[in-house]
Amino acid sequence: MDSYDLLVIILSVALAVSTILWIFAAIMIMQLIKKAKATAETANQAVENVQEFTHKIKMVGDVSAIGSAVSQAAKFFNKHKKEEK
Repeated sequence: MDSYDLLVIILSVALAVSTILWIFAAIMIMQLIKKAKATAETANQAVENVQEFTHKIKMVGDVSAIGSAVSQAAKFFNKHKKEEK
């Protein structure tokens, strides 16, 4: 066995180890990307829930403002009705 045969064996082993490590790294990166997508989807759902909640709060505020205006108008008319008597 001369030095070229030894060099071929060393390079073949290095290539095999490198290939296995790159495959392992690719699998880990794919899992990381999958988790990042799941996290982004969860964050997107949270944003949609907050937007829906604020929309409902705004609707309740509008209804409350209308109710408050009607209440004040009723008090105003009741006050003037009592003054006429």
